[in-house]
Amino acid sequence: MFKHPFAKTLLVILVLALLAACAPETPGTEPVVTTEPDITSEPDQPTQTFEPIDIKVGYVPYSSYLPFYIAQEEGYFLEQNLNVELIKFSQQVDAIPVLVAGDIDVYAGQLDTMSLNAIAQGSGIKYVADKGYDNPEGCVYTAWVARQDIFESGVLDDLNNLAGMNIAFPVGQSPQYALDLMLSEVGLSSADVNVVDVSAPNRVVGLGNGAIDITFLSEPFITQVLTAGTGSIWKAWETYLPDFQLAVLMYGESMFENPQAGERFMVAYLKAVRQYMEGTTERNVALMAEFMNTTPEIVRASCWQSIRLDGSINAQSILDFEDWLVEEGFLLQKLETEEFWDPFFIDYANEILGTP
Repeated sequence: MFKHPFAKTLLVILVLALLAACAPETPGTEPVVTTEPDITSEPDQPTQTFEPIDIKVGYVPYSSYLPFYIAQEEGYFLEQNLNVELIKFSQQVDAIPVLVAGDIDVYAGQLDTMSLNAIAQGSGIKYVADKGYDNPEGCVYTAWVARQDIFESGVLDDLNNLAGMNIAFPVGQSPQYALDLMLSEVGLSSADVNVVDVSAPNRVVGLGNGAIDITFLSEPFITQVLTAGTGSIWKAWETYLPDFQLAVLMYGESMFENPQAGERFMVAYLKAVRQYMEGTTERNVALMAEFMNTTPEIVRASCWQSIRLDGSINAQSILDFEDWLVEEGFLLQKLETEEFWDPFFIDYANEILGTP
């Protein structure tokens, strides 16, 4: 294992009085164990004799985490004799340290600086499957969203006009990388804008009250803004950052110490991914509405993030992202592909399930 100190991350937070006054209360960061859902139909029983294994899985309540819920509800975990406990986090920054500490075994989330630095520190975690990518042939799941009056004004036709604007995104993460790539076309960078580093719900509020000009958003927040009429999609990542590896499934050290757990979990996960990627079937819509505590109408109107059926990832996009992280001082040393990526478990699962 490689041990390197964490890169210093300079967090630039613009405190907006109006935003703070209107923003909803920030949820607690303590993990909350979800109540195990009622299974409405009798699941298939295990086809092989498996010893039961307990696995703790961390997630954030975004729509792209539906495969976990599908695997639980449809009995795919039960087929593998896995006792899976789904543990909810309010944000990814809280989940990664818990994964590193071994208090959860699996987590899936956005490609981020914290997980790459944890891998460099010898934490024992690795990326093991796709959790979402910017599909150029898919719908808009991830985008830069502009406040409605700015979008309609035409000023965004010239990227030079972004200088000095209030733009919201998490510092040191893929949105800043994406912004720098875009602004480099006109010789600008994220250093030329006023950075607003607040949570996604507060970004939505900021568009509504005028405190934010442009923000990075993904679903379900994009649909919330479009429905409210407070903003419009300006730049879809699927268009200008195609095939970028937006999110990954991560295994903690415990899953490598017990590879049978990793194999069986991956079979259930990819089986659920394949059902999820069938899209807005009647069953999937019902499951998504339950998972997100929303209506079937909103579910059908929202974009569902693309996940590769075989679990493969675009490793080159991660390597490119690492180059930027090192250049900006967020990552002290670039990791090679084999250091952050282990395809063993998806290879096993695809042999069991068949090539999609």
